[in-house]
Amino acid sequence: MNTITLTFAGLICHVLTTGNIERAVFVNAPTHDAQIAVAAADVVDIRGLIEEPSPNPSERVFAINDQHLTLNSGRTERTVADMSFARFVPAIAAISDMTGVRDEVEDGVLFEGAHAYLDFQGGRLSADDGTLQQTVFTGGPTEITQCLAKHVVYTVETDLDSVALTGTNGAILRLRAGASARITNEPPPEYTTEHFEMYSMILKDATFVATPHGTGQLCAPDGTVLQYTTDDRGTPKERFVIATNSLKSLKPRPKVPLDESCSDSHFP
Repeated sequence: MNTITLTFAGLICHVLTTGNIERAVFVNAPTHDAQIAVAAADVVDIRGLIEEPSPNPSERVFAINDQHLTLNSGRTERTVADMSFARFVPAIAAISDMTGVRDEVEDGVLFEGAHAYLDFQGGRLSADDGTLQQTVFTGGPTEITQCLAKHVVYTVETDLDSVALTGTNGAILRLRAGASARITNEPPPEYTTEHFEMYSMILKDATFVATPHGTGQLCAPDGTVLQYTTDDRGTPKERFVIATNSLKSLKPRPKVPLDESCSDSHFP
């Protein structure tokens, strides 16, 4: 068996549809670019995707804006989330007053709120507990303090020699089994405007989405806030990235370990 690893970062939501398909939803926020980056040696075939420049000569980067892709790993069971995901990925339902997600998200229809989708089944979502930072959410009825992961990792085992991300428009990105890829929906570094509230574009009836602010403190895998700060580790205290925030739908669904989840980009 080979393991495919996808690391998500940026303004991305993971939604478990009523058909038990895990759908990554790329929020159509201003200047955000949906991309997949993978080692050049892991690319088997590419058709229909625009390649973008990479500062790393051993890496290839492809734009996936305006794409609805499916990862074909050969698995058909539900995607699950482990305990780290449950602990370090906050529920958007707890930091907003939404009543659910837009029907377009459930149906996989691109619209003004979402400019790309990636579907997959099986596998596991985990918080990267090596990237935990303490965060305070403000702008809601009460402040919420929580250790959050900067990255969320999806892994799935497959007995295939290669796996393909196929688009509804005929695009194909085939990767070597065992490949690792980074999937992002982020603005350019110079874009510093707060935009966490852009999640409201894919939510029903949301009048607020609380905004996260990093305290500068790192967290241990057990959730303990560490004495040293992000500045001590060479990372600017005022800005950091988390990859996925949980979005729990209020639609009636069977009880499963993972219902729906979202991700974030740069914030103060």
